Amino acid sequence: MQNYWEQFPTIQVELQRVHDLMLQETKDAEPFISQPLIELIQTGGKKMRPAFVLIAGNYGNPDPKRIQAIAASVELLHLSTLIHDDIIDQSKLRRGIEAVPSKYGTDVAVYLGDYLFAKTFLIMSRYQKEDSNTEIAKAIFKICRGELKQYRFRHDTALSVSQYLRVISGKTAALFSVSLYAGALEGDLSHRKAHQLALSGLRAGMAFQIIDDCLDYTGEDKTLSKSAQNDIKQGFMTLPIIYALKADSTGQLQKRLNESSLSKADLTWIQNQVITLGGVKKAQILAKKYTKKAYEALNRTPDCESRAILHTVYQSLLERRY
Repeated sequence: MQNYWEQFPTIQVELQRVHDLMLQETKDAEPFISQPLIELIQTGGKKMRPAFVLIAGNYGNPDPKRIQAIAASVELLHLSTLIHDDIIDQSKLRRGIEAVPSKYGTDVAVYLGDYLFAKTFLIMSRYQKEDSNTEIAKAIFKICRGELKQYRFRHDTALSVSQYLRVISGKTAALFSVSLYAGALEGDLSHRKAHQLALSGLRAGMAFQIIDDCLDYTGEDKTLSKSAQNDIKQGFMTLPIIYALKADSTGQLQKRLNESSLSKADLTWIQNQVITLGGVKKAQILAKKYTKKAYEALNRTPDCESRAILHTVYQSLLERRY
């Protein structure tokens, strides 16, 4: 977190306060979840979502205490979704360290996720405006619906691009969008301008997820990522696979994906086929379209330092090569 935000010292300082507030707000946690909770907060990545709240708030002149509390609540919500994902996916690692369910057990992970979810709403009830609460509630529902759709479409090699896009709209995109919207309202932007900012976050989140799906196949080490291997084994269809399946006239890719057990050689073959059939390239084209639309929506917001910061952040997120 520190290295990424050094280029924006004001945001870096505010994020540290959000970090401290998260620890303060969760001091009442039961002892058996306090250690995994502290570890989760301490290894919280770039804290992009709370940063979006802060940056959007700085379009105006928000109350520091309120905006930092809202940023903390959004990040706690995000952490609760990560725990839930790790339980469902049976993940061993999260951000390079052992995931909560793997290290502490599923029971502890469930309780911790529930605690963070409840804490999110408690903080929201104290600080947020009614419109923000409504939008966050909608975002939570969208996330849940996206997870349900993803599970429903497991092993569905006939999954369409539009169905896939509806699934991922309830992932990163939903939280990027609501983070910017909640922050914008605290910065006293009009509802129209706040929605424009939220739209840019939604489109950026869609592009981010598609780019992630592509990088699973074309990352620096040229091997299929662990997350992609896990997705394939669990039957989750990502966009490069969907496009590759449409281009495969032989039906061999579908046949291999439908096998009950996949070896390392099978996974390498799938990776090569997805690339050869143009699945990655076509997905990258769609990611570029969403990226362009994200910038277009952002450029319709007031011209100020916050917009410039978001433009730079979007570049780092959406023009990645690894």
